[in-house]
Amino acid sequence: MVWLEIEVQRQDQAVLLRGRGSRGESLAPQPLADVDLGRLTGFTNGVRRAITGGQALPEHVLAEAQALHAAVFSGPLGELVARLGEAARQAGEGLLIRVSAADAELQRVPWEALCRPGTSREFVGASPELQVARGVHSSEPFEPREVRGALRLLAVVPLGEEALLLALRAALAAAVAAGAIEWLPPITGA
Repeated sequence: MVWLEIEVQRQDQAVLLRGRGSRGESLAPQPLADVDLGRLTGFTNGVRRAITGGQALPEHVLAEAQALHAAVFSGPLGELVARLGEAARQAGEGLLIRVSAADAELQRVPWEALCRPGTSREFVGASPELQVARGVHSSEPFEPREVRGALRLLAVVPLGEEALLLALRAALAAAVAAGAIEWLPPITGA
């Protein structure tokens, strides 16, 4: 599996990104150009209001989602995403991106809502080329937990990406058949 961990750090009000790839790549923390904590908080609030109201993102929030996408996926980090994305495509899979932030305010940012510039539907969290996961930070030590019954899985496919849904179900077919995963009826559509 080809993966990239993006560590999001805070330095006063500045935001730094650090990349680490599955093939040994490591980038030093770099400032997120023209983006500070206040700007990310405004974006987070705009996305939250749209979701709470059951509405599409307003134009100004969509424009911010596009601008933030351009800022995050540019420079050395953007080059690394491109290289690892190509390696993932050659392997017939999507690039797994793990977003990790220890700071509570940075954890709240809807990184999945970043949108490719020039589009209104190519969100990072809905990309067929990317698989986005969140890193978990805790001061508590890890303790194994017993899982009783099946893991319940709910797929959300907002843009009618039926191929993505079929691929996910096919990838999990053995675990579903063995009873380790309970496949819930997916949510699809706008």
